[in-house]
Amino acid sequence: MHLELFTALKSLNIEDEKAKEVVESLQTYIAMQISQATQPILSRMDSMQGVLASKIDAIASVKAQTDAERERRNQLVRWVVGTGIAAVAATLGVLKAFGVL
Repeated sequence: MHLELFTALKSLNIEDEKAKEVVESLQTYIAMQISQATQPILSRMDSMQGVLASKIDAIASVKAQTDAERERRNQLVRWVVGTGIAAVAATLGVLKAFGVL
């Protein structure tokens, strides 16, 4: 666009320096307008990033709690099964000692 605008200004017999100033001014104006237009979007994105980070932290915390609970349940199952096997073995031992088996 710069070259096209510059060429168009030159075709109107505008001096090189003035044409360059017009192109630079227009470029600055466009950059400012883009910055102003995108500022609300960038602000919204920043706030959403904070919300997402807190949600990710919450999910990680729930996962850690779930993993810990799963491990506690596994330990409980192992203990119950182990105790059951020991109780059966002890019962069989007592029955054998009394000659029932």
